[in-house]
Amino acid sequence: MFPLKTLYRNSKKALLEPGFAAKALLKRTRALLGYSFNKKGKAPPPESLTLLLTHECNLRCRMCGQWGDAGANKSFSAERVQEKMELAAYKKLLNEIKEFNPHITLLGGEPLLYPEFAELVAEIKQRGLHLGIITNGILLKKYAAVIVNAGVDVVSLSVDGPAEIHDRVRNCAGAYLKIKEGTDELARLKKAKKTAKPLINIVCTLSELNYKAVKKMPAAAEELGADSLNFHHLLFTGNAVLEEHNKYFTEKFGVASLEWAGFVRPSVKEIEPEKLARELAELKAGKYPFSLAVYPDFGKEE
Repeated sequence: MFPLKTLYRNSKKALLEPGFAAKALLKRTRALLGYSFNKKGKAPPPESLTLLLTHECNLRCRMCGQWGDAGANKSFSAERVQEKMELAAYKKLLNEIKEFNPHITLLGGEPLLYPEFAELVAEIKQRGLHLGIITNGILLKKYAAVIVNAGVDVVSLSVDGPAEIHDRVRNCAGAYLKIKEGTDELARLKKAKKTAKPLINIVCTLSELNYKAVKKMPAAAEELGADSLNFHHLLFTGNAVLEEHNKYFTEKFGVASLEWAGFVRPSVKEIEPEKLARELAELKAGKYPFSLAVYPDFGKEE
């Protein structure tokens, strides 16, 4: 049986993309039945596929596990940072997976830095696949026409708060303004083309750097023309949690990721959890021109 959290989350998504939500629910139901009753060990096709296009990034956001204060990518060699798959390899992959129609997510680093970004987006949408992009928004205005004309379904923008807070966390003066210029250009192009896509999803990663301004996020999301606002808690709050995670995956699957070390943020101890929980609950109870969710939502029962 599906966790109540999942049903609640999917019902909110269905308001934005009913067709896609219905297909996703069908795929998850088939997967659940397959895992529950299939005795031959055969897994159903994946519902989604995430492509990490590049390790390179044009920001050094403080809380980032890749390039932040303790980012794992800082130890990479220049050759490894510059590694990327060629477009031909992605086209081959897309031809192999298009029959089970997965949702595709593009991320990095910063995916808009991938040299053949426009061509890859076109290849994905030409195969009729649902496409989402996770970006810091610095290059959003430059690629707005590519995104709208190709029919990208969702653009997820990482935003840490209103301009002053966002720029401070991102270590970049004017970073918030770049996002605003990008979303304004998307809105202009969408209006001219008479399309609702891409939907704008604002993703706010909660940390000791921005949690005190959490109640300012709905105003920022509305200013950016958001269709949804999602708050995300940090992945690991200490090395002990990371070690437990890697131990489990080593024992179960024989793999562990050393790169997760960059996502440990012990300074989370500076957060007042009761205050944060209270303010998130107040936000979830509010009414906005967009959907609002928290991941994981510790305020809901499974």
